[in-house]
Amino acid sequence: MAQKIIITNEERAGMHEVLAAEYVPLNGQEGMFVFDGIATNGWAVEDVAGLRSTVETTRNERERLKSQLKSFDGVDAAEHARLLAKKSEIDNWDPTNDDAFKTRLEEQNATWQGKYDADMTAEKAKSELSGAKYAQHRLKSEGISAISKHAPKGVKVLLPHVLGQLGVYPSEDGQTDEVWVRGADGRPRITQKAGEQGNMSADELVLSMKDDEDFMSNYPGTGATGGGATGGGNGPGPVKVDNSLSPVERLKAARRAQATT
Repeated sequence: MAQKIIITNEERAGMHEVLAAEYVPLNGQEGMFVFDGIATNGWAVEDVAGLRSTVETTRNERERLKSQLKSFDGVDAAEHARLLAKKSEIDNWDPTNDDAFKTRLEEQNATWQGKYDADMTAEKAKSELSGAKYAQHRLKSEGISAISKHAPKGVKVLLPHVLGQLGVYPSEDGQTDEVWVRGADGRPRITQKAGEQGNMSADELVLSMKDDEDFMSNYPGTGATGGGATGGGNGPGPVKVDNSLSPVERLKAARRAQATT
């Protein structure tokens, strides 16, 4: 009859003393005995409970790893290793110690700066052009307004002469632009009105041109020319004026003569 590997104390007590002597106490289990055989040709009596547990644990870990590896199907191991090394290089990269990077960055900054400067130059040119067009519009508007007020029929004749003497200047608070008569030094001329100290306006300029023999015929009520003056259409005929007088004096004399006829 085959012998048990492990027996109880009662089973051992019922054995022949020679056979019972082959059983020794089982470690950690009181009242239990294990056959004390000699290993022969690789065969031996061993406790495989721990081994079975290890095998089960190993089998479960193998299945877990196989499941995780499915996501890496088709991945080249060498390429994966290279990418990991590259990632480590990037993680530890210090741009302050990378001369090649600093050179590329300086070159890129120079390119960006050049483009920015070119764009700013173009925008400045556009702004200056817009400002010049605006100034021309302001001057023309002010000139036409002043001439229309005092010599409505002489806009075409007087406007070029008026525009050539006007300029656009910033106001004192710098918030707006103002049109004044431009002096020889480029700054606004001072008004000629008695008791005033401001700048000369386009209106005052147009009024001052009324006494100029080259322009006086463009003003209402004045038909004077360089060689004398005639009535404005209401008098009985031409008025004789002394040509030795200055243009202004001739105009005054013509008006006086016209008033008495």
